[in-house]
Parts: sequence; C-alpha cells; structure tokens
Amino acid sequence: MRTIQFKSRLLAILACVLCTLGASAYSFYVDGIYYYITGPNTVEVTNKAYRQASYSGDVVVPPTVTYNDVTYTVTAIGDDAFYWSTSMTSIQLPNTIKIIHYCAFDNCSGLTEIVIPDSVTIIEHSAFNGCDNLTSVTLPEGLLRIGDNAFCNCEFTSITLPESLTYLGAEVFWWCIKLKSIRIPKNVTHIGKALLMGCEYLSYIDVDSENPVYDSRDSCNAIIETATNKLIAGSSLTVIPEGITEIGEGAFTYRRELESIHIPNSVKYIRNEAFRSCYRLADVNIPDSLLTIGNQAFQGCKMTSVVMPNTVTSMGYQAFQDCSSLETVVLSENLTSIPGDAFRSCAKLKDVIIPRSVTYIGYGAFEWCRSIKSMLIPNTVTNISRCVFIWDNYMTELVVEEGNPVYDSRDNCNAIIETATNKLINGLSCSVIPNSVDTIGEQAFYVCQDMYSIDIPNSVKYIERMAFDACFDLETVNFGDSLDCIEEYAFGQCSQLKDVTFGRLLRTLMNNAFSHCSGLETITLQDSVKFIGKNAFSSSKLLTSVTCKALTPPEMGESVFHADALANATLYVPMRTIEDYRNADGWKDFAQIEGIYLPVDANADGRINVSDINAMLNLMLGGEEITDPVYDMNCDGTVNVTDVMMMINYIMSMTE
Repeated sequence: MRTIQFKSRLLAILACVLCTLGASAYSFYVDGIYYYITGPNTVEVTNKAYRQASYSGDVVVPPTVTYNDVTYTVTAIGDDAFYWSTSMTSIQLPNTIKIIHYCAFDNCSGLTEIVIPDSVTIIEHSAFNGCDNLTSVTLPEGLLRIGDNAFCNCEFTSITLPESLTYLGAEVFWWCIKLKSIRIPKNVTHIGKALLMGCEYLSYIDVDSENPVYDSRDSCNAIIETATNKLIAGSSLTVIPEGITEIGEGAFTYRRELESIHIPNSVKYIRNEAFRSCYRLADVNIPDSLLTIGNQAFQGCKMTSVVMPNTVTSMGYQAFQDCSSLETVVLSENLTSIPGDAFRSCAKLKDVIIPRSVTYIGYGAFEWCRSIKSMLIPNTVTNISRCVFIWDNYMTELVVEEGNPVYDSRDNCNAIIETATNKLINGLSCSVIPNSVDTIGEQAFYVCQDMYSIDIPNSVKYIERMAFDACFDLETVNFGDSLDCIEEYAFGQCSQLKDVTFGRLLRTLMNNAFSHCSGLETITLQDSVKFIGKNAFSSSKLLTSVTCKALTPPEMGESVFHADALANATLYVPMRTIEDYRNADGWKDFAQIEGIYLPVDANADGRINVSDINAMLNLMLGGEEITDPVYDMNCDGTVNVTDVMMMINYIMSMTE
C-alpha cells in the first residue's frame, strides 16, 4: 500500500514539473522578446510556452540584452521561437546570431522577406517551413548548412545560395511552387533526397562547373551525382544525358510544365516518385536498360501507353496510379509482382495481359480500372491480395487459368476462389457464388456497383468483414441456410436493401454488420440466432417490422437498432416467450412487441412440410404425454390435435 502511495505522489510531482516546464519555456522577458539562457553570457530567442505563438507586428532582435545586471549576447534563434507567429510582419536579426534552430519561423505566414545576417552558419530542419508569403530570402556568405525542409512551402521565385554552402538537406525547397531557377555552388558536397520536390514551375537548374561531387553535364538542366551518374533533380526543360544510370527519388515530382522526356538506354533505376504528378507528361519512354520502377514513379502522369521491357523485374506500389489517360500496358515477362494500387484509377486502361512470371498481385492493383472487360489470372500467380478489382463494374469475365495450385474459378463463377479453403476472395458484380464455397472473404465484393442481387448458396458458413460493403445498388440478398456468422460491416452501406431474411442456422451478427443500410424495412431472424453485435442495424430508421423466432432472446450489443425503429417498428417474437422479450436488454426497448405462432420441425430435418405433421401425429398416437413446449403451437399448455391443425394451416399457407 505504501509503495502505491509513494508512486502516486511521485507521479503527481512529475506532472507538476512537466506542467511548469510546458508553461514557461523562457528564462526572462525583455522588451517584448523571450530569452532562454544557454551559457554564462549567451542567450537564444525563444517563446512564451512550447509552440505558442508569441510575437506579432515588426520584431527587432537586439545583439545583446541585459537582465539582472548581466549582459548576454544573443547567439541563436531557438527551436520553435517564432512558431506560428502569423501576425508577425517583419523580423530584423542581429549579426551575433550563429544558428537558426528547428522550426524557428515555422508557419510565420505574415513574413514576406528576411535577411539572414552574415554571422549565421547553420539553418536547421524546417526553420522557415510554411512561410507561404515569404518572397525574398537573402542568405549570407559564410552559411555552411541548410537542414531538411528548411524552406518548405515558401513563395520566392529564385534564391541565391552562397559559395560557402557545403550541405543541403532533404526536401529543402519542397513545394516552393514559384521557384523557377536555382544554382548549386561549387562547395556543396551533400544534397539530400528530393531537394526540389514539388517545385512545379522549375525550369532552370545549374551546378557550378568546379563542384567535385555534382554536375550539370552537357547543360542538361539537372543535378547529377557525378560518381554514380544518378540524376537527383530535374526541371521541366531537362534533357537526361546518355550515361545516366539512375533517376533519383522525387527528381521530377510535380513538374507541372514537363510534357515530354527521353530516358536514355543507360538508365537502370527509376526511383520512388521520380515523375510523380507530372500531370502533363504524355510522352515518355521506358528504356530497354531499365531494371526497376519505384513506388509512385509515374503516378498521375498523362501517358496513353506503357511498354515495359523484359529487363524490368520489379515495380513499386502505385507506380502508375491515377494515370487517367493510360489505355494499354505491356508488362515485362520477367516482372514477378504487380504491387498494391499499381494501376489504381487508370480509368481508360483496357488491355492488360499478366505475364506468367508474375506470382503476386497486390491490394487494389487494378482498382477503378473501369474499362477492363476481362482478366485472366495465370496459373503462376500464387498470392492474390484483397480488393484487386474494386469499382471495376464493367468487367464481365474474371478467370483463373486451369492448373493454378492455389486459386480457381470453378463453375465459370467469374470470381477468384482460394482452392484449399473454399474461400471466395475477389468477386465481380456478375459473379455467381458456387455451391462449394465455404467463406466469402474480407472485402470480396467491396464496392461492386451494378450488383442488384446475390444468392448466397447453402454451402457458405461465413461472410467476413466488409464482404459486400458499399455495394450501393444491392437490393436483394438470398441467404443460404448454412450461414453461421456475418462479420463487421459485411453489408455496410448497402442502402438499397429493404427486406432481409436470414437462413435457419445463422447464430451471430457481428458489430455494424448492416451499418448504414438506411433503406431496410423488414428483418427476419430465425430461431438459431444467439448474438447481435452493437450498431448492427443502427442506421435503419425506416424499419417497420423485425421478426425474431428465437425462443430465448438473443444477446444484444449496444445500439443495435435506431431509436426511430424502436419507436415505430413492430417486434414479432414467439408467442410463448413474448414476456421474455419484454424483459430482455435491448429487446424491451421496442415500443410494440407482438407474439406469433411458430411451426414445428417435428422430424428435425431442417424443413417444414407434411412430414412434420406425420411426426407430430405419431408422437401423439404413441400414448406418451408430450411435454416439450416447442410442439405447443397455440401456447395453451397442452399438445393436441389443435396444434396439428395449426401446422396444417401453416403448411397450406406456404403452398398458396
């Protein structure tokens, strides 16, 4: 007990200390500026509290400041010092500042210009990130380092880098959309990845001819890493020289004015995001020397066709995503995988032949490829992810080649089935589920447009989460009698469903199983149901009738039914257990509960027919008293010929 009390007191003290540190990030405050003592006679500019906007208007930082009779030299702008001081319109820095720290002027959107004093040697990570009205920056001779993201989202059209500069971090000028030109000085020996990513209108790049690490050979209008022949940054006017072996990460990302480019036969690697979002890039070749296409390498480009040489062995995820003009693709016969979202949203893509070298197809690889009519999965493909064909509502043929050891398309079902488990993993709006399928897999029919009805055969026992989620046109589902469990969101957003009658063996409806099925009017649950998860029908406020035939009220989670449904719908339950429902959690919330008489499956064959009448008569003629209340259809406390007559009337009504 004492140990617990001691720990509690210790945590309380620690919380107080942390609150004190958070509330006061400065040592003293003089003439409108907060300072933090860094040495016996040195301070840095800071803010009132952690990441609290502390400055506005015109700010002048003095070279020295006196506090308690001690004079301090101002040597740095501290981390987050002017963070989000959006009302600050100008800043004057003294010639005593040596370093501008992390996020020092982050999102100072009121700044339009700044002159960095000659004393500054280092500008750290994100120092001027988000200064989206900063149109003029003067950098001093003597500056050595500019950190990652230092000038992200700034507005200048050009910037002069000093000859003293040796280090440029990653994404220093990321999304400086108005930057048109830049020159790399001779002493820069390190440039981080994606230096100029997002500089949409960049048209001129040059490297000093005396630089030992980088060059712009042949006036190529690009930055090339000399020793590796890697092009690390290009412009809309770049001409890629012969001999280049690699196009680096983000080298041409968001070059809005780039319309065509020739990639020479020396290039082996096109790295991640190399040409991402070059929206006008329509004319580009894939060279015969190429081995690898990186993640998002051509995402959002405008080419109409891609011919991939057989030298290519790997392609990254989203490599050609959002290429909305792409119509034809010829894949390398040595490509081993088609990764996730590789051709997602290529709405005009019509013709794709998957080569036999491919063993893997990733999640959403052909999502929203609405012009593909048919697809043959070779027998070499042994790993297929979910949602490969989401939104592909015009596809009419999906076939797994005979001899595939893992998958099949039995009975011309137009679906992909995992053979060993009998699980259907990818389907189309035109699929017919075979009567040998055991499970409908997660997201198997996710966003299948133009699917108006589906038959769930008697073989299916499980429908996994989101299997039919967002099938917005689905009006009718015929559930087989073997179905045992419907998982989360299995029929989520199926807003056209009106009437749902579940099979006789269904035991479990998981949370949100029919979430956002706003059009549901009637629900019929059989006597097998044991559990209904929370929010299962919580969006179905138009319900007028809910029938539950279970003699014992099924367990319910929270908010299974919408409040309007509880108020307006009638709950029909077995007459003999109506009071149980009126007292059961969840069920008792229905304003209207009525009893119904249920037929008896007297011979336990799973069907209600004339054979059940014979079975009841045989029981009665056997001479023994029948005490099982299941046979007491009219709930009068005895089993007799009246109950048999009710069975006869019920069966006759079924045949009308």
